[in-house]
Amino acid sequence: MPVNLILPPISSPAIDPYKRVPDPLLPFALYVHVEGVAEGELSAIETECNSQLPGDAMVKRASRHDLAGQPLIAAVTDHLINVSARRFDPFYFVAVVDKDWRESGVILVTMNDGRDEAVCHIDQLCVPAQESGISLVNLQIANSEWDELREEYDE
Repeated sequence: MPVNLILPPISSPAIDPYKRVPDPLLPFALYVHVEGVAEGELSAIETECNSQLPGDAMVKRASRHDLAGQPLIAAVTDHLINVSARRFDPFYFVAVVDKDWRESGVILVTMNDGRDEAVCHIDQLCVPAQESGISLVNLQIANSEWDELREEYDE
């Protein structure tokens, strides 16, 4: 059964304060929504997501990363908990929603797509797993913008 990818259009007000806080370059949370992902495959997903990064791994499994069978909104809920604890980047995370993630890619979720100063809008985009980590780092350090990434991967 496919993962329900429907997300609310507007993020939580819990994200708002982080728009004005200097970012300490926290890692990006990884959530897995598909059934039967063994430890070895989970490690392979992390390795692939971080494969184009020159330094430390930035895509790391969230404490409660196993969301098998749950909709994508479950990752948003967990992400908001992690934001308050400052474990992961508040604006972006990665979700595996297809068992064949090597071919189909992974989902990047932004909690603030940048289109509105007053309101944080949620958006998602599918990218190849090997490009997810570098894409997120470029967003995090403002080397690129969400709309540019969307344009690159939207077909």
